[in-house]
Amino acid sequence: MDRKDVTFASGGVDCAAWLYQPDGNRPAPLIVMAHGFSATREQRLDAYAERFCAAGIGALLFDYRSFGASGGEPRQVLDIRAQQADYHAAIAYARSLDWVDGDRVAVFGSSFSGGHVLAVGAQRSSRSGRRAVPVH
Repeated sequence: MDRKDVTFASGGVDCAAWLYQPDGNRPAPLIVMAHGFSATREQRLDAYAERFCAAGIGALLFDYRSFGASGGEPRQVLDIRAQQADYHAAIAYARSLDWVDGDRVAVFGSSFSGGHVLAVGAQRSSRSGRRAVPVH
């Protein structure tokens, strides 16, 4: 298992993330993850990401813009549309990685972000043929 610090752009801001790349066969599935309400990636979703990775599933665990290590001002402002846009940007970033199977990308949310993953999954299904499957 390998964890890297990465960033991806969303709404003109860099979102900070941890990318977990599993050992083994390629291409691999990947789960995009973020915390609920006002939490950051340091608040224990990494334990889930590590478990997924140990099972051969990559994980991209990110901080929303204006939270944690991500850029954006003002800080600590909850913006539902922006957070959902960050999920869409994270999915696009994940699908751009050469070791990721772009047809096997899921979204995972805890607490408040559980609602985000349902909305993002529905939005992606209506926009294109490539879905992001909600997991919560």
